[in-house]
Amino acid sequence: MNLNEQLQELYIQALHNKSEMLDAVERYNKSLDSESYATAWPLLLSVNDYHSKWPKELTAKSYQTADIKVMIFGQETMGWWGCYGRSHAPKEIMDKYDWFTSGYCFDRGGSFWHSVRRIMELLQGKNKDKKLGFLWNNVVKMGYQIEGFPINFIAVLYNRILIIS
Repeated sequence: MNLNEQLQELYIQALHNKSEMLDAVERYNKSLDSESYATAWPLLLSVNDYHSKWPKELTAKSYQTADIKVMIFGQETMGWWGCYGRSHAPKEIMDKYDWFTSGYCFDRGGSFWHSVRRIMELLQGKNKDKKLGFLWNNVVKMGYQIEGFPINFIAVLYNRILIIS
């Protein structure tokens, strides 16, 4: 089983085990007059093959075969692909992560993504003969559409690290 299949299985289990809570989240989202404080989709990692907008020498073709694997944590997503609904399968959400981290994350303004890119450039500068693999993660897995964190999947975070390390 490859890393993405293992992560997908973890997410299916985690979302199934939290189904009562997630049903309540969906009801809460539907009850709001404005989506501003609705709960966004969960951040579900996917191990993509490469970062298309990065110089090829900066990243490994595959995270799994990288010489140096880096996971950088943010706080929370400040919105992630709209309001959460139970109709979105883990694979669909993982595909959004894959698309976003293929390089589009660096089109976003702000200090977080600028810092991530700078960290990776500095690491590559010190390890010129090595290929780097990069994953973005957040401590809080589901945030509000604007900002904040109603739900925290700490156990899922721990298991993600176990799978990819």
